[in-house]
Amino acid sequence: MAVQIGVADCLGDTTCSNVATSGRVRLDGSGGDGCSPAVLGPARRVRFARATRFRLGYFQSAFAETFRIPLGTLRDWEQHRREPDQAARAYLDVIAREPEAVIRALAQADEVIE
Repeated sequence: MAVQIGVADCLGDTTCSNVATSGRVRLDGSGGDGCSPAVLGPARRVRFARATRFRLGYFQSAFAETFRIPLGTLRDWEQHRREPDQAARAYLDVIAREPEAVIRALAQADEVIE
C-alpha cells in the first residue's frame, strides 16, 4: 500500500512521519496535497541521496535498512552535513539505476554468509 505524504514531511529534514507501516510512500502528486510541482513551488536544492530515496518511494529508515546504509550517515547526506565519498556515490548511482538488483544481491550475500 502506497501512502502519500504531505509537503512538510516531503521537504523536512526528518523521516516522513505520517507514512503508514508499509515503509513506502507515493510521491507522484496524484490526489490530495502531496508533493506535486504545483504544491512544492520553486525547486529546492536536493541531495542525490534524498532524490533517489524519494524517487524509489522509501522513507529514511526503510531506505537505510534496505540498502544497509547507516541511518545517521543517510541523514547527514540529506541534511547537507556531509557528502557521500566516491564509493558511496557509486553505490547510490547503482541503487538509483537498479534498486531491485541491489536488493537481490544483498539477499544473496546474506545466504552465502549463513
